[in-house]
Amino acid sequence: GGNVLDSEAYQVAQEYVCTKFPFSALVCLTPKEGSTRMGIAKRLVGPMPPATYLSELRAAIEKYGADLEGVRAERVAQEVTRNLRTEQDSAYERSLAIDRERARQKREAAAAAVAAEKRAQEEAEAAARLEEKRQQWRAWRATTIVAEPPASDKSVVRVALKMPEESGIGRIVRRFPQDASMEDLYAFVECYELLQEENPEGSDKPEEYEHEYRFRIASILPRMVYEPTTTVTMGEKIGRSGNLIVEDISPDSDEESGDDDDDDDDEDE
Repeated sequence: GGNVLDSEAYQVAQEYVCTKFPFSALVCLTPKEGSTRMGIAKRLVGPMPPATYLSELRAAIEKYGADLEGVRAERVAQEVTRNLRTEQDSAYERSLAIDRERARQKREAAAAAVAAEKRAQEEAEAAARLEEKRQQWRAWRATTIVAEPPASDKSVVRVALKMPEESGIGRIVRRFPQDASMEDLYAFVECYELLQEENPEGSDKPEEYEHEYRFRIASILPRMVYEPTTTVTMGEKIGRSGNLIVEDISPDSDEESGDDDDDDDDEDE
């Protein structure tokens, strides 16, 4: 409601073509007239009794009430359908995202498995090549072991070696020249089994290979570990004779070696 003396009320009066006052209008959607916009459902112009005013107003509300309820129900249904479609689209997108993530994880797992298999194969091939060069080095080194001096030679180093139990060799005694290096002693132990063969097969020294001994040689009392150096002679390090043990230090025997070290320490004490 408003007074036409006010600008806003006056503009509304002009919009609804008010020619007589007081003026009332019932404004709503008018679907019966085929309109989907707001329109005037009822004009109430000029003075009239309150009962008449209310009766006319109620009649207009009843006339359009059912249609408006239908429109409201339709809009509610559309809103429900829209929300349902939105939820379905969201659920589909989530499901699609999950499927994509699973597919990505599956591809990554497959790629990782292929990479792991390839890496394992490369490591196995590298280990096989390394072992092949190791055996080639042993065959070559066995042909270069210093000869054992005769028993009549007094300027020798006499060494008693207790080999690892798992080798089944037991205790061996061997003479070496005094100027033989400590590495010569290690090479003798490394190639001992090959030296026992009647006609050992020789070989060329493998290229790009540095041999690593998988054992160590030590004295028992006092305990001293000898390194496979080529710059120190056996005469300098061991003297005229020595009782030595060969301890396996390959990766598979780390735990056993640790136990042996403890036993040796107990013996030293």
